[in-house]
Amino acid sequence: MSSIRNRRQILTIALAVAMSIAPSMAAKNKKSKVAPAPPPTGFPASALSLIPGSDRLTDEAYARLVSGDALLQVDPKILYQRMTTASFNGENYKALYFARIITARVPDNAAAWSNRSQLAASLGLNAEAQAAKQNADNPAGRVAVPGEVLPGLGRLVAPATLADWAGAMSLMADDLGAVNGAPSVVAVRDNTFGVEVVTGESGPETVDRPLLLDGILLNAFTLTQAEPMNPKRVNAGFLIAGIFAGLGGMTGSYLGDANMAARGSELYGQSMAHAVEVDSTLEGGTYKAQTFPGGKPTLATRSPKPSGKFSAVEWPVPVLFASGRSTSPTVEAHWAKKGKSATRKITRKGGEAKVGNFKSMDLSFVRLATLRDSSDQLLSPPVTAFELMLSSDDMEVLGGAAIAALRPNLTAAERSFLQTGQLVLDPSNAGKGLVGIAQDGSAYAVEIAPCSWIVAREAL
Repeated sequence: MSSIRNRRQILTIALAVAMSIAPSMAAKNKKSKVAPAPPPTGFPASALSLIPGSDRLTDEAYARLVSGDALLQVDPKILYQRMTTASFNGENYKALYFARIITARVPDNAAAWSNRSQLAASLGLNAEAQAAKQNADNPAGRVAVPGEVLPGLGRLVAPATLADWAGAMSLMADDLGAVNGAPSVVAVRDNTFGVEVVTGESGPETVDRPLLLDGILLNAFTLTQAEPMNPKRVNAGFLIAGIFAGLGGMTGSYLGDANMAARGSELYGQSMAHAVEVDSTLEGGTYKAQTFPGGKPTLATRSPKPSGKFSAVEWPVPVLFASGRSTSPTVEAHWAKKGKSATRKITRKGGEAKVGNFKSMDLSFVRLATLRDSSDQLLSPPVTAFELMLSSDDMEVLGGAAIAALRPNLTAAERSFLQTGQLVLDPSNAGKGLVGIAQDGSAYAVEIAPCSWIVAREAL
């Protein structure tokens, strides 16, 4: 479905319900846009000290908005206006995210449910659309509404903009939490978009190509029962040459193109048949990837493959934007590390502790990521999903001009998403590696590597 068709459809909705939903919402929230007495920001100083370019997140009001918490308290009338603006721009994932908040705030409003139903239908989310329509027809006898933005669904509509992509990631985080009953850790294979052979310090190595935002929605999975690779010397590495070096992003496609997925599987098999052994220091490792083809949960066991002395392919890279709960500033997870590690620790009071050999612990990872272009040029500091989803106009309406002025300049990233399709997601929330917060408030900087993974705590 094209964005133009979506736009016309939602304009009809806006005209039909503007008079019925807006006045009732306005009456409930005449004095303020956001409820008073906000809770703490959720971005501890110990963590922000390890994250470059994060000064804006020390502003409590701004931090509450861009972590999503403040959105839950916004006047539904104002949120309705932002929803209709998003849908007019063809950003129906973003609009649906707002529609879900509105139906939670005013569950007896039939027009709110009608909006949600038609937005879900425009995205092919038929079960949500049908249940929301039932609630629109009978708000007093409401039924539970399922979420369907799930990894591996195979029929998701392509996001229209970078803001719309962020909306899809946020919907996925919440829908996975509802389905699994607990926060999930979403990941993609490091080689989702192909690999290339390079000359490393100790000879040829096969390394992954950058993760493009455009294909993450379709190639994601939930990471469960994971054990990282071991840094032990074995002669078991593979140098994957030839056809696989040009393979990328073929595990699925928008609107369920199964032929591309099958072709990708065929090419992968051919590449492994032509692989040659190289010396490696890595071995072992296994994980289970949960996807939802046709809406049904499926588990597949996968194992990373050594591809050079210090490199591997097929290991899981976390996507924090789609993990945890969308309105939480952090993702609760477990960090697992094999072998020795040099880990920075910042105490709750701001002092830097001695670097230690930490191997595993429960950490809450700050829900940020970085954007780059295909030539590895930095296009953003570490940002939240809501900094991508909310435009400067959104922020000014929701929080005021002073709040909007703190938003990073994302023009280059937004243009890259629309014009080139080569916008790259750097999974780091700190410029390099991941920053997680321990129960005592200390912050740790850990690696993203074949021997260093994060998984959901319930998945161990």
